[in-house]
Amino acid sequence: MDNQPVLRSRIAAAAVGVSVLGVTAALVPTVSNAADTTVTAATPSVTWADKASDFTPIAPESDTIPAGWSFVGFSPDSSDDAPTSIDQLATFSASGIAAKDDSYVVLVHATKTVVTPDALPALVAAASATTGAQTDFGLVTADAADPSRITGSTYTESLQGASTTWDGRTGDETTAELVAELKQENEVVIGYAVELYGTSAAPLSSDSDTTEPDATATDPVQTGEQSAGAPTTNARIATPESTLEKLLPAPRANTFALRAAVTPAASGIADLVFGDLTTYFTPEPTAAATATATSLTVTQATTTGYTVSGSGFAPGETVTVGFSQGQSGSELPGTLVANADGAVTGTVVLPSGTTAGTYALVLVGSSSAQTASIAITVTADPAVAPVATPVSGRATFTG
Repeated sequence: MDNQPVLRSRIAAAAVGVSVLGVTAALVPTVSNAADTTVTAATPSVTWADKASDFTPIAPESDTIPAGWSFVGFSPDSSDDAPTSIDQLATFSASGIAAKDDSYVVLVHATKTVVTPDALPALVAAASATTGAQTDFGLVTADAADPSRITGSTYTESLQGASTTWDGRTGDETTAELVAELKQENEVVIGYAVELYGTSAAPLSSDSDTTEPDATATDPVQTGEQSAGAPTTNARIATPESTLEKLLPAPRANTFALRAAVTPAASGIADLVFGDLTTYFTPEPTAAATATATSLTVTQATTTGYTVSGSGFAPGETVTVGFSQGQSGSELPGTLVANADGAVTGTVVLPSGTTAGTYALVLVGSSSAQTASIAITVTADPAVAPVATPVSGRATFTG
């Protein structure tokens, strides 16, 4: 459930963290957005989930959450077999991940630790997401006595901080009311979910497979009947105890009927912040770094330094700089902060004891572990011609 050890090990390897240079150094940021209050600081961990291999399928009979991002869902094209790849249900693009037009998919991620009801309001208040109109956010719950196993879920159509409302068992409820309900039922939160459904996917409810439609009713949304031409998607829910049914939202009655059709791209999500993890569903950038001058003399390198720029980092994250030669190196004191575009700029001044040679500067995203390296050269200072020194003495003349 914890991504942090993986990120930290990648950072350690990238920053060549064996401090054998034995000298002090200074990193002096000259142009960074550390004081820009419009950029939110990155969470401790940042990851990208931008391809099928980033998502593990959840078996229909499973009641646990795999590590990292996982998914469960169905589509008319998936026959009777549970999809084995999220590509069968969703598409990836520069706008994020979106459900295919006739598909339904739930993306699931475990929380770092079990979240007690009392700890939930602070997490919800800090959570945010960039989503389309047909995308909902949910919390995955479990019995406090056995917090490893999924028992149910609750959803919201919009994360709005402390004012978020949830689809409760008796109607919309505030986070405070949800907390009270969790306490009463002795439940905890063990994960979070993103519900994506395509524009022609049939409405779903947690009792769609177990409740017979009323023969006298005419509203297909309320009765569970399929509208003309709509795919028979409810047949994909195997049993009331299936993983998918546990992750389905509560019945929504007219909610679906009142929603206007949206393009498939709007049936998706671009990014999500929950707890200490930010996930970007957009393509992972390739970090890169450059320097205005890569070759300086010893005096220049240890006084004015190298002006460096980096890109491809997570917005708002702290970026450290490693200074290495061959397999030896150390992390320089001081940091840069990525702007809203994930870019940094600063001046790196090398240690006073640096000698001529070839080195590398490694920029490392502290939250994302994105890395970029710059090869630099330090040359010897030009030789200084000796200054003639007059010699005192007496001259002797003859003749």
